[in-house]
Amino acid sequence: IQMITLGDTLYMDQGAGQWTKLPLDPGMRQQMMQQTIPDASALAECKAVGGETLEGMAMTAYQYVPPSVAGETPGVQKVWIGDADGLPHRMTAEQEGHPMEMLMTYEGITAPIE
Repeated sequence: IQMITLGDTLYMDQGAGQWTKLPLDPGMRQQMMQQTIPDASALAECKAVGGETLEGMAMTAYQYVPPSVAGETPGVQKVWIGDADGLPHRMTAEQEGHPMEMLMTYEGITAPIE
């Protein structure tokens, strides 16, 4: 599955090469992100696993176990955070025995770093 979110619109290709346009209700984009990237306090076994480069950008990779959802036993997930911008750029996980990868790009976004 490939998904692209632009503003309040989600574009999705479920692997057949056909894109579907789905408008998002107000607040839905934030809800989706909260399900994908839960609050840090809900994560277990968090640890930095090293520095890497992704598309020419320096990243720090972190490994963690998310909380279980709908009774499923979660597997180890990994996220790459940009050293310069503090934003997540790649996530990997295994869902029901299938590997999943999410790549994220940003325009006009700044991480809320203090």
